Amino acid sequence: MTTSIPLMGVFVAAALLSVWEFLRRGERPESYLADREAHGAHVVMNGAMAAMVAPGYDGTVERAVFWVLLLGAMTLILRLALAVQAGTREKAIASGYHAVAMFAMVYAVVLMPAAAMHHAGGMHHAMPTPWIASVFGILFLLDGVATVVAAVFFPARMLGAAGVEMGSGARKALIGDLRRSAIPHVVMDAGMAWMLL
Repeated sequence: MTTSIPLMGVFVAAALLSVWEFLRRGERPESYLADREAHGAHVVMNGAMAAMVAPGYDGTVERAVFWVLLLGAMTLILRLALAVQAGTREKAIASGYHAVAMFAMVYAVVLMPAAAMHHAGGMHHAMPTPWIASVFGILFLLDGVATVVAAVFFPARMLGAAGVEMGSGARKALIGDLRRSAIPHVVMDAGMAWMLL
């Protein structure tokens, strides 16, 4: 990817927002966007994308990013198996989705090495995009758009689908939490779509 300090700032801010939301998670119910697996994945993936657009991204940093993403994806696969065994549907969905996202990012790192990214003027211009990268890119783009629409226009329905009871006093706080949790997710989706398309 081309070095971009402003873009790096966006990815770092999204990762820090996920850390803040993770630290507050005990204060409210978990949902698809606001659970341990989702926050952890958003920190790792937004942090990795920040590293990829930072000055000095080279083969050494690329290898570190690769291993962090691969280990993160494998951890999420383990969390998925544990969630399925325990019968916790929301955790299984969050773990599964974010594991696929991390594996797609590992694929992007392998497909488009650091040297090619910097010389070609950006990740999406590094080499011809195979169809599988396009499919993943389109899926991330659609998920990002769907998340924005749901968080802005249908937050109560989104929380209800996650099994979160919305008492009248907690309604505004829960909707605010959902919308804040959606920001790192949408940044992750947009970054992935940009990388893969």
